[in-house]
Amino acid sequence: MLDNSDIEWDVLTDSILHESTILFLGQGASINYENPNREKEEFEKISQELGEEKLSLHQKDGLFILKNTSKRSVNIKLREFYSQDFTNPTLEKIAEIPFHLIINLTPDVSIKKVFENKGFEFQHEYYELNKQKQIQIPNKKHTLLYNLFGCIEGKSRQNIFVEHTDLFNYLKSLYTTNSSISPTLKSYFTKEKTDNIIFLGCDFEKWYFPAIPNVKILSQYFVFSSF
Repeated sequence: MLDNSDIEWDVLTDSILHESTILFLGQGASINYENPNREKEEFEKISQELGEEKLSLHQKDGLFILKNTSKRSVNIKLREFYSQDFTNPTLEKIAEIPFHLIINLTPDVSIKKVFENKGFEFQHEYYELNKQKQIQIPNKKHTLLYNLFGCIEGKSRQNIFVEHTDLFNYLKSLYTTNSSISPTLKSYFTKEKTDNIIFLGCDFEKWYFPAIPNVKILSQYFVFSSF
């Protein structure tokens, strides 16, 4: 991984303009913006409200182990949290950069709200278990905003990752014949199409990093850790 001081900014700029750089947005870019513990505090609050006899929280992964409660009850509380408006100046600046593909690692839609407020053209999609979606080929004038691990806008209770079973089902779905991840999206996780990826506001100890499709084959990693 490259430190910020090692980045060749002219090369990175050229890569973005030629649509060969992917941006990943983590919790620090929206949910935890200016408050690194906001999501953690909310999960702990949910755990306390429902009680240890109903669930337990795996703190490192940020996922619940359900005991005597339904996924729906947890999902309702998570939707209330992730539905908040987490838009901020950093996301507004990001929207001005001509990325062709922005992948959100959290279920919120803050970056989508920014694009809507600015009147920019974009398409928005999100992962749904066992449902492969048709995605238009993105470009820098029509950015693809993709929630890789579910989204609050989905109607199904499967559209937010709540417990470890969701992670297992997600990983399993990646390797089925008809993977839920669109072939169009997966094609960008190749050296032929992508030179660099940028992780912004990401927690590298989160469970989701090993689950990012083919991410290890990309040639470089630019890490921005300003949160």
